Amino acid sequence: MSPYPMVSVKEASQTIFKYCTPVHDTEAVPFEQAINRILAENVVTPEPVPAFRASIKDGYAVKSSDGAGRRKIKQATVAGDKPIVEELQDGEAVRISTGAPVPPGADAVVQVEDTKLLEANEDETEEISIEILKAPVANQDIRDIGSDCEKGYIVLSQFNRMGPAHVGVLAQLAKKEVKVFRKPTIGILSTGNELKEPWEKIEPGQIRDSNRYTLKHLLNRYHYDSTDCGMVKDDPSEIKQALEKALDENEFVITTGGASMGELDVVKRVLQEDFEARIHFGRINIKPGKPTSFATLSYKGKIKKVFCLPGNPASCTVCAIIFIIPVLRYIENEKVFQFPLLRIPLSQRLVNTDSRPDYLRVKVTTGLGCEPKIVLRRNQISSNLTSFCNANGLIIVPPQQHQEEELEGEELDLTRFVVPNPSHTFAPTASHTFAPTPSHAGQQTPPNRPRALLGPTPVIQTIVDDRPKYTVIMFEQIVRPPPQ
Repeated sequence: MSPYPMVSVKEASQTIFKYCTPVHDTEAVPFEQAINRILAENVVTPEPVPAFRASIKDGYAVKSSDGAGRRKIKQATVAGDKPIVEELQDGEAVRISTGAPVPPGADAVVQVEDTKLLEANEDETEEISIEILKAPVANQDIRDIGSDCEKGYIVLSQFNRMGPAHVGVLAQLAKKEVKVFRKPTIGILSTGNELKEPWEKIEPGQIRDSNRYTLKHLLNRYHYDSTDCGMVKDDPSEIKQALEKALDENEFVITTGGASMGELDVVKRVLQEDFEARIHFGRINIKPGKPTSFATLSYKGKIKKVFCLPGNPASCTVCAIIFIIPVLRYIENEKVFQFPLLRIPLSQRLVNTDSRPDYLRVKVTTGLGCEPKIVLRRNQISSNLTSFCNANGLIIVPPQQHQEEELEGEELDLTRFVVPNPSHTFAPTASHTFAPTPSHAGQQTPPNRPRALLGPTPVIQTIVDDRPKYTVIMFEQIVRPPPQ
């Protein structure tokens, strides 16, 4: 019998968040290296953008008061030219390209399509006069000074994850360096007498280690680097030595294998006996992944966290998605750190004869409107990693005779939404939150901004639907299948 009491998924997650606090350490990085990092400062525009009146189109800068009719071409200007100093007079026009400064005296730009060439020089390299076919209005096709951003405007706010456009904005503002929150350091260690490297020949009873590689690239998928701490036998001295090296280099250590009940499952024993670790929980009421454990310990004066994941590949991956990725986002100060949670109706009830809630791997796609299509991946046993191939969600099937465990936080109920535009791609953003909002002690708390559907605003209608409904954790985006 296990010495560890069974805890619920919710209790396990709350315990992890209790002992993992958001980082306050920051570092300055070159703006090009800020991609996928969490911003640790507000970025303020040092000057208005644009800093001059700029043309939106290729055409002619004119005075709107002149109306339609003939114009004498004064000169031409293109983006990158020095601004024209001389003021535009009545009846004159300046040939202008997109992005070029609008000359003083001009208050409108007429696109080329609304003009007609009347006269050019002999070799037709310079325009002499044109006709404006359509009378312009004041400020037509002109970007005013500061129309994108006024001086002093917070253009990028703290606690946002930097994407390509954010990096581009830093380049626009000549922000050579930017402050970001420090990322956690993570080590991955596999244990098991049966394990071999992928390139090694295996004998009966042996398997190739896939968990280290799955975890490495799962972490990388969500913007976290990791250290490969190798693979060791189920030997206490080997495990101790490997853990010492991993703890020397990392704040978080993820072990796989050696977590469940059995004489050879020694990781928790080594943590307790050799490192005086506190095992906060050693079993979770979840399928797959029951042996998942979480421990904290003091090592060389620093608090370290250790996640012990099961050796079965699907179990390992399920628990990494549910418990590890969200807490890494949380400690890095990401605003929305949990995966989206959907409530989806199915045409038939899923049967779970186990006493634990089952987290099945599924592929969720959109149909017409927002009615989703669920494809259950084949062979859901805990050793089958291929059940994750092409999956983008985990559907939670409660055990028979039990109600579904209530999860904290918002939930997007797809049984209550109708999106009449068939071309609309449904992008849920509701968060499934097991943990409190990060306090960010001493810093601005991230605002709780309303979460919305991306794209056109949907028409929301209540649907009377008595089909069984299930919760799905979306760890990847919903995809729309190609047209038939």
